[in-house]
Amino acid sequence: KTSAAEPLRHVRTRAAHVPSSSSSSASSSSSSFSASFPSRQAFPSRHDKNEGRTRGHVVGSTATSTTTEKTVEDQVIQSPNDDREYKTVQLANGLEVLLVSDPEADNAAAAMAIRSGSWSDPEDVPGLAHFLEHMLFLGTEKYPVENDYSSFLNQHGGGSNAFTSSESTVYYFTVDSKHLFGALDRFAQFFIAPLFNPDCVQREINAIDSEHKQYLQSDFRRAYEVIKSLTNPTHPFSRFATGDKTTLGRDDIRDRLLEFHKQRYSANQMRLTITGKESLDKLESWAKELFTDVPNNNVDKPQFDHQGPVIPASMQGQIIDINPIADEHSLLITWPVDMELKPLYRKNPQGYLGYVLSSEARGGLVSTLKAKEWISSLSGRVFLQSNDLNVFSVSVDLTDTGIAHVDEVVKLIYDYLNQIKQHGIEEDKWTELINLAETDFRFSEKGDPGHLASSTAGRLLDDFPLADLLNPPRRQIWNPDKIQELIKNLTPDKMTLVVSSKKRFASDPKPPTTEHTEKWYGTQYRLTPIKDEQKRLWSGGVSSLSLPPSNPYIPDDFSLVEEPLPFAARRKIAKDETGLWNPEAPKLLINDTYQTLWHTSKSVKEFPVPRVQVFAVMRTDKPHQTPKHQAMTELYFDMVGDHLTEELYLPGVAGYSFSMGSSDAGFTAGLQGYSQGCVSFLSEALKNVKSPPLNPQRFGSIKEETERAYENFYQSQPYEQASFMMSRILNPDAFSIESLQEALKSTT
Repeated sequence: KTSAAEPLRHVRTRAAHVPSSSSSSASSSSSSFSASFPSRQAFPSRHDKNEGRTRGHVVGSTATSTTTEKTVEDQVIQSPNDDREYKTVQLANGLEVLLVSDPEADNAAAAMAIRSGSWSDPEDVPGLAHFLEHMLFLGTEKYPVENDYSSFLNQHGGGSNAFTSSESTVYYFTVDSKHLFGALDRFAQFFIAPLFNPDCVQREINAIDSEHKQYLQSDFRRAYEVIKSLTNPTHPFSRFATGDKTTLGRDDIRDRLLEFHKQRYSANQMRLTITGKESLDKLESWAKELFTDVPNNNVDKPQFDHQGPVIPASMQGQIIDINPIADEHSLLITWPVDMELKPLYRKNPQGYLGYVLSSEARGGLVSTLKAKEWISSLSGRVFLQSNDLNVFSVSVDLTDTGIAHVDEVVKLIYDYLNQIKQHGIEEDKWTELINLAETDFRFSEKGDPGHLASSTAGRLLDDFPLADLLNPPRRQIWNPDKIQELIKNLTPDKMTLVVSSKKRFASDPKPPTTEHTEKWYGTQYRLTPIKDEQKRLWSGGVSSLSLPPSNPYIPDDFSLVEEPLPFAARRKIAKDETGLWNPEAPKLLINDTYQTLWHTSKSVKEFPVPRVQVFAVMRTDKPHQTPKHQAMTELYFDMVGDHLTEELYLPGVAGYSFSMGSSDAGFTAGLQGYSQGCVSFLSEALKNVKSPPLNPQRFGSIKEETERAYENFYQSQPYEQASFMMSRILNPDAFSIESLQEALKSTT
C-alpha cells in the first residue's frame, strides 16, 4: 500500500547508477543511459501511454436508467487500435460503473475510487483515511478469513494495491481473467460489510508507523512536509497525512474509524471500473449482482473550509533552505496560481508552458544552464492541483558549481519566462505537439488492465466527460490567453524558493534568517525573506535564448506493407487451438564470425502498427573486469548520454528512443520508434556512441554527480541497501560501492 503523503517529484535526465528499488541487482550490470525523453509529459498520449488512447470514432456508453440521445460528451473516444468495448452504467444505489470488455485479455482487473482522502481526515486524527485503507483489506462478513482476498488473487496470477491521496482513495486488483467473478465478489465485500477486526487494529497502526519511519530518510518527503507545514493551518493540506503511533494510537481509534467510514464511504461518492474478457452484458450483470448492496448514505462531496489563501502571504517571497539527508543540491521554485487548472485540462496551459520550459533542445534554457555547468536537469510542471490549491513549479538539480549561482539560475528562468510570454506562445508549436500525441494514440498498444482500471476510475471520480475518459488529444483546445494568464502568476513576489543542499545549509546564516525544525520528519530548515534587490534582479529581463524549434523528425508516413485484418480475424490467427498465444518463432537472418541477427515479425494483418524495435548485445567482458573498468564504463555512458540528450532531443519528442548500457554479457543497445526515420536515427545515435565529443568541463560535473550518487547510497532505504547486498552475495564477482568509489577518484 502506498502512503498518504504525496511525493515531491524531481526528474533527473540520467539515472544515478547505484542500486535502487527498481534495479536491485545493479552491482555489476546497471550502467546505462537512455535518450527516451519525457518531453511531452504534460500532453495526453505520452504521459498516459497505458490508459487506452483515443479512437477515430466513438462507441456507445449509456446509463441503464435512461434512453436519452447521446452527445459526443457522453461517449468514450477510443483509438482505432483499441478493440475493447466500453460502457457505463449506474446501479440502483447510485454507484457509477465503467465496464470494459476485452475478449482476448489474459488478465482482468477492477478498481474502486472513493472521493475521500487525507484531506478528509478529522483534524485531531491525522492519517485516519490512510488507516482505513489498511483496515479495509482485513476480512469481511462474507469472507472473514483475514487473507482470503490476497490468497485468492495470488493463487490466480493476480495482485492488489491501494493508495490514499489528498482527495481520493483508490483500491484495485488484477487477476487471471478466468477468475474475475471470484475476485470481484471478494472485492465488493470490502465496500459492503468490512469487519474492521479489532484484533488487527494495533498491528495495522504499527504497520503505518513503520511505513512512516521508513520515509524519515526520504528527502523528497522531508522537503514536502516542510512546504506543507508553512501553508495555511486552517486548510487540510497543511496537516500530516500518513499517520503514525502518536496520531492513531488512541483508545477510541476503532470507533473513529467506523464513524469516518460511514461518513465518507458511500456509493454515490464512489466510481468503479471492471475490465474483463466477458461481454458487456455479462460484466453489467456481475456489477449489479455484486455491487448493488454497497450502501448509499447520500453524502455530499467533501468541502474543505478554510480562512484565507492556502499559500499565505507569509510563505510567498520566502527562501526555504533545507538541510537534506543526502548530499544533494536541488532547487524548487513554486508559485500559487490564481486560476483553477483542473477544469482547464483541455486548454492545458500548464502542459504547454511545462513543455517549453523543460525543452532540452540546443540553445534553450536547459541547454544554456548545462553549458554553464550549473545544472544537471530542469523540469517545469504543475506542483499541486485541486479545487482549492493550484501551484506551478520549476524543479532543478544543481551541480556543485551551480549551488553557488542560485540567483543567476533563477534570473535565467525568469528571463526565459518573459521571453516565452513575448515570443514563445505559438499555435504552430501547440498543433505540432497535439499531432504528435494524436499519432501516439492512433497507434497505441494495450496497456496493463490494472492501470486502465485505476486511472479510469479516478477520472470518473473527477467528473470528466466520458469523451475525455481516455484522454484523447483531439479534445485539446488552443487557448493562448490561458497560457499568458498562467505566466502572469509566476512573479518574484509570489514565489517560494526551496533550496536543499548540505553545503549551502552549512554556511553561516545571515539575518533576518530564522531557524526551524519540522515536526513530523525533524527536518532542519531556515526561512529568509527574498530581498528587494533580488526581486529587481529577477524582474523585467528578457532572454535571447532559443525557443523550441519546429521538429523535422515528426513521422508522416504510416503506410503498411499489407492491409490489416479486422479485429476479429486478427484474434483468430493470433491463438492456437488451446486458446493460448502462438507467437511466430524468430528467424535467424545472419550467423557468421562477427554477428548473429534474429528477426521476429508478426504479420501486419495481426499487428498493424508502423513501429520497429531493435535490441542488440555486443559481447565483451571489458565493462566489469575491475572496479576501474566499471567506473569508467559508467562515466562513458553518462558522458554519451549527456551529449545525446541534446543531440537526440527532437527525435525523442517525435517518438524515437535510444538506450545503451552494460550487462554481464557486455554492452547493450536498444532502439524503438516509428518505422519511418528509424535507420537515420539509429545511425546518428551510434555515430555519437562510437566517437562522442567528450567535453572536459561536463566530465567534471558528471563525475561529481556520480560520486554523490555513490555516497548517497548509504542514505537510501534499508531495503534498497539489503537488495544490493543480496545481489553481491549472489554474484561474487560484483564490486562493492567502496571499490567503485575508490576507482572513480583516479578516473580522468
